[in-house]
Amino acid sequence: MIERILEIDRELLVFLNNLGSDFWDPVWLLITDKLTFIPIFLFIIYRFFKDFGVNQTLKILLSISILILFSDQFTNLIKASFERFRPCNEPELFGLLREIDIGCGKYGFFSAHAANSAAVTTFILFNFNSYRKSLISILL
Repeated sequence: MIERILEIDRELLVFLNNLGSDFWDPVWLLITDKLTFIPIFLFIIYRFFKDFGVNQTLKILLSISILILFSDQFTNLIKASFERFRPCNEPELFGLLREIDIGCGKYGFFSAHAANSAAVTTFILFNFNSYRKSLISILL
């Protein structure tokens, strides 16, 4: 059963990867770059300062930092435990995927960036009701 799921996963990855184009690759790389989101992060921090003051904002930022630290380390623990190769390092996929000139770590199950983003978004939206129906919820 698990082998069939992994086979479907590989087939879907190859299919979706090959839908890409050289034209759109730079756009997606820009969208997923960490530096792209600095203005959004600065806007959110500004809103925290404006809405909650310095002391409360520092507590919020400390909480978010601890949350990211925990989430990131937990992700690394899972990656080391499962040792599931990233697609760019998967021997069975060599030659089947379009290559994009980016760095690639060895293991990639599950995404630390996605886990950190989900953790911070959940933290903010569940702890600050006024942000649930605001621009911040859309940005997050």
